Amino acid sequence: MLEKSLKLHSDVIIYDLEDSVAPAQKVIARENIVEFLSRDLQNIFESERISVRINSLDTPYFQDDISAILRIPSVQMIVLPKIHSTDDLNRVSKAISQRTRKSSREPVKLVASIESARALWAVGDIAGWKSPDGVATMSALLFAAEDFCADTSIIRTSSREELLYPRSKLALAAKAFDLQAIDMVCINYKDKDVLKQECAEGRRLGYSGKAGNTIPFGPQAIHPDQVDIIQDTFVPTKEELEIERAARIVHQMELSYASNKGAFGLDLSDGKAGKEMIDAPMLKQAEQTLRLAQNAGLQIPNVSQILHILLSNMKMRLISSMEFGVRLRSHGNDCDANECFQVQTPVTGIAVANTLLSPWGRQLVDLEMSLVRFVSDNVLKIMADMVSFILAAASSKSPDALSSPLHSSNGCSFVHSIEMKEWEDADERKEKERLQDLKERDASADPMKEKEKEKKKRVVEDHPSKRSGTVVEAQKRWLLADDTVARLVTLPGLRKRSRQEYLTRRVRFNR
Repeated sequence: MLEKSLKLHSDVIIYDLEDSVAPAQKVIARENIVEFLSRDLQNIFESERISVRINSLDTPYFQDDISAILRIPSVQMIVLPKIHSTDDLNRVSKAISQRTRKSSREPVKLVASIESARALWAVGDIAGWKSPDGVATMSALLFAAEDFCADTSIIRTSSREELLYPRSKLALAAKAFDLQAIDMVCINYKDKDVLKQECAEGRRLGYSGKAGNTIPFGPQAIHPDQVDIIQDTFVPTKEELEIERAARIVHQMELSYASNKGAFGLDLSDGKAGKEMIDAPMLKQAEQTLRLAQNAGLQIPNVSQILHILLSNMKMRLISSMEFGVRLRSHGNDCDANECFQVQTPVTGIAVANTLLSPWGRQLVDLEMSLVRFVSDNVLKIMADMVSFILAAASSKSPDALSSPLHSSNGCSFVHSIEMKEWEDADERKEKERLQDLKERDASADPMKEKEKEKKKRVVEDHPSKRSGTVVEAQKRWLLADDTVARLVTLPGLRKRSRQEYLTRRVRFNR
């Protein structure tokens, strides 16, 4: 079994002295590990790939295990089972310090296995632990699901929803202290579908790899047959378009920062219409994806090179599909390097004109850079539309010559005028439209304001007339109160108020 481990293509190999070894075989297993790892394995393994899981602190094997392992120079990482608190880690640190006091050994990397309710309760303290002796550093947290369920009486189900909370808490604690988070073992090692599901869940929760008893680590597996599946799941894939999308985000953010913008809209890569907003947090996620892909040896697409190739292909398609004018043959220039063609259908945001294709370098480069920025925002749209754009002017001509007639070698004039429409940035265009809308709104609001002023003026002028009319009417009612005949004649012409009201007012007035 030890010899077979040399052929595994895993990130880290853990040689187990704990659960996978029977009590009667503990001493023999330790001797075999020491003998095997004391061999010259540098040509086969990097020292970072070798790790040993020793027996826990509360067993009689711990002291002998750690003494033997620390004598092996190639072992730089130790997996510690059943760590419940920082007190356990301090005891381990003290044991390491006693055995390495006179040596120049580098600090040992420790992986704490979270296997109990106490450990999960203190997982934040465990993740942030620092060795008081400076002889060890915390490297990763590992979730031992079976031991955890045994300690907490949790019943395992196929949905694994009962373990969502501890898995999430451990992953967050690891990320809070920049540690690796290693997910639980998939004990059903022959069911590849279950393994894929568990790996996908672990990756979504933020885990770095899959845990196991015997062989690989980061990602890890309980059986050698699981290694390839785990590694394929825990790295970004081209099929999922993760790497391509991450490369597009990083490239486009560089262009956005260059133009003093902090966010931009990225076209959806799954063929759906619309855009998603990209800003600094999503840039960080994209960089992490590219880092994982690079560590896994996957090819990262060069987005700027892809866009350049795409642009070149579009040029060739345009040249083959547009209506050509007359080819120039002048002063030894190759006719293929100078072709005049008519541009018919413009695309928003790109200057369009009847122009001349020639090796005028500077304008060609400037235009291509503008097109690359435009294409990076509108790749799918441009692929579907006919793109029309200016390439350059003749190398022997100035830009002013574009407005003068051009002639072929036989003297035939085929371009009489060229209207150069300056390319306008989308943000500038939106700002102009906004200002124009404000101007039109103000223009329509002025007449309304005048009408409002006139209305208020009329209301103010009416107030004195209303007050004077009320006084006159009151005087009439006063006189009518004592003249019954006059009241009967005049009352219908007054406001419809009762005689009792007039009499009441008169009584109040006399008082």
